[in-house]
Amino acid sequence: MIWRYITMPERLAEGKIPLGIQTLEPEWLSALPVAPTAPGSVFCNGIELDKLGRPIAYHLADPNAVASGMSTDGERVLAKFISHGFEKRRPGQAHGEPLLAPVIERLFQEEDLVKIELQAAKISAALAVTITSEFHEDTTSDETAVDGSADSVTDISPGTVTRLFPGEEAQVIQSSRPNQQIAPFRDMLNKDVAAGTRVARKWLTRDYSSATFMNTRMEQADSKRMH
Repeated sequence: MIWRYITMPERLAEGKIPLGIQTLEPEWLSALPVAPTAPGSVFCNGIELDKLGRPIAYHLADPNAVASGMSTDGERVLAKFISHGFEKRRPGQAHGEPLLAPVIERLFQEEDLVKIELQAAKISAALAVTITSEFHEDTTSDETAVDGSADSVTDISPGTVTRLFPGEEAQVIQSSRPNQQIAPFRDMLNKDVAAGTRVARKWLTRDYSSATFMNTRMEQADSKRMH
């Protein structure tokens, strides 16, 4: 979270507080200095730091203009005009981590799981039937007919009724997908994501059926403890 405090003279003329807050995304921090840095300072991902690791100034650049190649200009703003909010987890830390950083792997795992189950559901819609006979020897795929197709494979159109000869047995080969355990498994992944992002699961899934007065109060107390 980056808040920039700006002075608005027009508000002062109207008798209002001449202070505004500009909310910026972390992408506004320039990867390279946009202006000369202070002597003895260290430049770290858009922030000038003194020898004790305290911010001196922030180098800001519009990420949309930089990405489009329209402009590479930026602005050096003193640290007293910037409020940079993040959770410090180690001494000298100048940046926070993205909200999804602890759970990005879990999100990819859930995406892969859903893709695999959907693909398996499509495959299971197409079934195959094998017919075994007591009076014929096994044939291999090496034995081909005149037209080059395999003798041991027969294509049957949908809706066709085929009678089996005595001694023959048909067996349907079909996938058992989608897996009936996918719902509880995804629920477990959602709990991991909620814990990693420090967000209540009911806010994550938009399912308020399990919300009670007690767990809501506990959630508020836990949020107050972390912040």
